[in-house]
Amino acid sequence: VSPNLREESASRQSDAAVAGAMQHRLSDPKSGCAGFDSNVHPVDAIAWSGNCVGGLASGPGTMTFSNQGKFVEWLAGDFDHGVARNGYVNVKFANGSSYEGDEVAAKMEGKGLFTTPEGDRLQGQWVNDRLNGYGVVTWSNGDRYEGEWRDGKAEGRGIQSWSDGRKYDGQWRNDLPNGHGVVTRKDGSRYEGVFADGRPSGATEMAAGAPATVADATAAPVTMATNTVAPAVSGQ
Repeated sequence: VSPNLREESASRQSDAAVAGAMQHRLSDPKSGCAGFDSNVHPVDAIAWSGNCVGGLASGPGTMTFSNQGKFVEWLAGDFDHGVARNGYVNVKFANGSSYEGDEVAAKMEGKGLFTTPEGDRLQGQWVNDRLNGYGVVTWSNGDRYEGEWRDGKAEGRGIQSWSDGRKYDGQWRNDLPNGHGVVTRKDGSRYEGVFADGRPSGATEMAAGAPATVADATAAPVTMATNTVAPAVSGQ
């Protein structure tokens, strides 16, 4: 959905990188409290709102990251020794995207909601920055997918609904209808059968008035591989 997500994926860092040279200490000139930034995007200043213990951000609070006076990232969470603890966070990014939910080691991990600059919403269970298990994606144009995910792709049982009234209910693999499924149009016509990579395959049964092919019924956006990569959560 958003090319910004692909670009932002580079800013997600491993624990080793966080502990290494990528992490540097920054101090808020107003409070005198310091925090650590692991974001690969240039950051030269922070502003901290919260308690300060031993000169470091501690407890619930918000940390704002900026570079040359320009906003980079805002993070609300529970801090310890200047670093955001694993758990619930609320993050807003300069490109207009945001994430609200659980994170572990600066990655989306657990239940959470990621919203793109365009207003697309990815909500569900996250593992290593990708939807895994049950999740719902709602696009700003009204399209919607609800069902099972694996590594950021529709995998298993799922329902894709399009804003023009079409719907596919069935099995998915690698972001495409694969296996048994049913396509229903706004006028009530139905196409039921076996699909392979989004197209009918083998013997099928078609209700009266249904189209001879469902290629057009599966043409709406269903590829989510690059849509589930989120910007890094700084402070880890």
